[in-house]
Amino acid sequence: MVIKKEKIGVALIGVRGYGAIMAAKIKESGSYDLRWCFHHDQKVAAEAAAQYGAKGTSEVRDIWDDQRVTAVFIVVPNHLHFSFIKQALQAGKHVFVEKPMTETLKEADQIGELLKASKSVFMVGHNYRRKSGFRKMKSMLAEGKLGFPVSFEMINSHGGAFNFSPQALRSRI
Repeated sequence: MVIKKEKIGVALIGVRGYGAIMAAKIKESGSYDLRWCFHHDQKVAAEAAAQYGAKGTSEVRDIWDDQRVTAVFIVVPNHLHFSFIKQALQAGKHVFVEKPMTETLKEADQIGELLKASKSVFMVGHNYRRKSGFRKMKSMLAEGKLGFPVSFEMINSHGGAFNFSPQALRSRI
């Protein structure tokens, strides 16, 4: 017997940068029906939608009102996370948001309260935790090979460090 798995209707909030990578992975998975691409600029939303076979919108209400959308992927600048998460949960959508969840503890607590009253699934993505370098550091820490660190700092620029102008702050770090 063959069981036909119905695709999950989703929307992508944020279509540039990591949003474009996420869109490609959503389509590649075969598990999702990408119904909407949102960007505050309708032209950008329409271009992304055409590329991924979805509808484009600059009105997020279109997504909240679409009953065929059960989940959203929020991949926008960090300062916008809280607003979109809150709206999605209030609309009864499941939520995946790329880290960080919010910018403040107060916002995170508010999301926690919304989730208590919700039936939505909520996930914060940590896209680097499976990278080999991070896993190696974790194992070295667990094995005691790095002693007992009291502080750790890391700059991860996605290759961009080589593209900054000499005047950029990151060039001087």
